[in-house]
Amino acid sequence: MMAANDNNFAVAYRIADGMGGYRHALMTDTELHLDFDLASLAVIGKRHFSDHFREKGHILKGGGTHLQCEVGKSTSAGTCDGALYGVVFEQGASNAVDLYRLDPGYPELRKLVARVPLPFSPGSFHSFVLTEEYAVLPLQPFSFDSLEMLEGSDLMHAIKNEGQNTTLYIVKLLDGSVYQAVFPQQLFYVHVVNSWQNSTHISFDASVFDRQSFTFDNPGMVLEVLRNKTARDTSTNTQTIRRYTIDRASWVVVEERITEGPSFVDFPQINPHFLGKPYCIYYGIEWKHDGIEYGSWALRKHNICTNEVQFYYEASTFVSESIFVPTGGPREDDGVLLLVRTAGMTNESSFIILNATCMRPIQEIQLPHMVGWFGHSTFFPEFDDG
Repeated sequence: MMAANDNNFAVAYRIADGMGGYRHALMTDTELHLDFDLASLAVIGKRHFSDHFREKGHILKGGGTHLQCEVGKSTSAGTCDGALYGVVFEQGASNAVDLYRLDPGYPELRKLVARVPLPFSPGSFHSFVLTEEYAVLPLQPFSFDSLEMLEGSDLMHAIKNEGQNTTLYIVKLLDGSVYQAVFPQQLFYVHVVNSWQNSTHISFDASVFDRQSFTFDNPGMVLEVLRNKTARDTSTNTQTIRRYTIDRASWVVVEERITEGPSFVDFPQINPHFLGKPYCIYYGIEWKHDGIEYGSWALRKHNICTNEVQFYYEASTFVSESIFVPTGGPREDDGVLLLVRTAGMTNESSFIILNATCMRPIQEIQLPHMVGWFGHSTFFPEFDDG
């Protein structure tokens, strides 16, 4: 597949098509779903939805990249046997984010769960929080000044700060009722690790930036910084894993830091059987693994419950997001991790299968071409080339 930029094809998913098979689609950082053929990887085209839930005079522009699978219905990455939830932005005389549901058998019908009015057009809802009964939509306090962009400014220069607090919109999935919780600090994140609820609280873990992520000193955002060793190594906008707990009675939000810098941790993955449930173990890419160099990368395994940390690391190599595939054992880490590793010194790439328990390779397959680093991965268990 070829795309104009690295987030055109960010995440892939499947949903039952109602005829005994599946529809596969690519999600972007826009409102589009792009259908593709799994065997050939050919892009079929834009999904044309039959729904018309937007308000009159509004347009659906922009949305969330990560669809969330109904809790208890995910059996492996890319596999959801239940409903999928997503978000799309409404823009017009006012701003809103629409939470919708895709049911199995109806891939062209988005059902509106809730329309959430917003004080400004959101800068990003790349991912959001889902539990058994609730979706949590954190409105990060920044936006893009469209007038600035129309007048010629680039994306980075068009960013507007939208305050010092972060409003979390909590949507009850059953009836679409909306509640608000205010976190009294700025919260900037891209990816949620996991989320769950009990009778008194809603909790979620996320990879959180120290400050707004679209900054000119961020090597993940600015190519000139990435190519300058001194600049990339001295970047301080770290990403750490943090837990947010929302009291369901008072809607008070409490933050707990699970990791600390100087390393950056992002692209988290867990055993999909634990999505939406209390869990212990996540896996993620760690930049500045040695505490000094941004180019020191490792795959991190962190048991939050015991605070045990393990790594898969080879010097001068760069790893992609891993995918956890369960192998059926009773433990949370019974499974394998699938990833691509590229050697910076030889420009060679390999497909790696890791034992998710001990973080040691089971198999390495050298690929015929170098694979430039990429973020998200997906595993589809139904694919069989015969």
